[in-house]
Amino acid sequence: MITIADELIKGTLITNKSDSECRNELFELRSIEMDFEQLTEFTFEYPIVSNKVRYAKRQIDNSIVSDLNKLITSVEQNPTQELVLYNLMKVKRATKPALQNIQRLIDDNNYYLKFLADKNARFGIDLPYFENIYVCNYLQRAIIWFALEFQEHFKGLIPSEKQISLEMIYVEYLQMAAPENNFIVPTKRINVKLQSENKQEPEVDINVEVDKMPTNAQIFFEEVQKYDFTSLPKISILDGNKLSKFITRTLSHDMPYVIAMIDYIGYPKYLKDTFGLNKEQIYKHIATALNNVSPRQVKGNFLVLKDGSKEDTSRYSAYQFKNTVKSDYKEITD
Repeated sequence: MITIADELIKGTLITNKSDSECRNELFELRSIEMDFEQLTEFTFEYPIVSNKVRYAKRQIDNSIVSDLNKLITSVEQNPTQELVLYNLMKVKRATKPALQNIQRLIDDNNYYLKFLADKNARFGIDLPYFENIYVCNYLQRAIIWFALEFQEHFKGLIPSEKQISLEMIYVEYLQMAAPENNFIVPTKRINVKLQSENKQEPEVDINVEVDKMPTNAQIFFEEVQKYDFTSLPKISILDGNKLSKFITRTLSHDMPYVIAMIDYIGYPKYLKDTFGLNKEQIYKHIATALNNVSPRQVKGNFLVLKDGSKEDTSRYSAYQFKNTVKSDYKEITD
């Protein structure tokens, strides 16, 4: 955790490699799996403005998860109150300076999230500036998640007066008010791997040459495959070439068409029935798969597909593609 923060401060986390080089290396840098049950959910709903940012985000995620894997596993072997409090103290001592140093970098360079969230922001005009806004703030919040996730696993052994909170971290460590929207909340994380282990593997070849697909299609596939997308009935009948063609063609259209196709193949119902995701979780997941578009846009386009919807059809147009996606899917499968 400290190492990744130091890399940011020294300017080495935002690499000098080109965006295309980062894109290629991203798919070599596989995500590190959690060895623990995730007890808190960390959200960061801001636009990922480049592959360079996506690559840095993967580095941060891997660093934080790797440290949590080691820390939680070591404490779980003998979870006494003394050991838990000792490690919580170490977490506090490591977290405070890391967060303060990043905040200093944010303040000195005006790397504030409000600029990244501005609907009128023109990312192409000063892309490195927006890249740094994302990475600085994402790393800072990831470090906060690190501390709160560790605490959540051993909360029963920590006296209330020694516990940390999101508000306490902001007020005492950063001397500022906590964000209005709580970006870390308790969750019941679904272990996708365990859910899918009992599924019968499709008999067709579903190997997809991911690196040959366009970037947006690669991002989509990597995200949805976390929920065993290839086990979806309308997808499992596609071989590798047809699946690649299906994803690439679908993602070449605007979002309303994509939402209509996702709905047609039954992906939302599959997520609900198989993994127990609620509607908002589904919208958020699909928004992430579509390269972090607005979950509200995803929601609106899903809702207009239903008869009698009260959503604004001049704003959300997925309903216009209900018949088109059926014929397009049939063309690929024939």
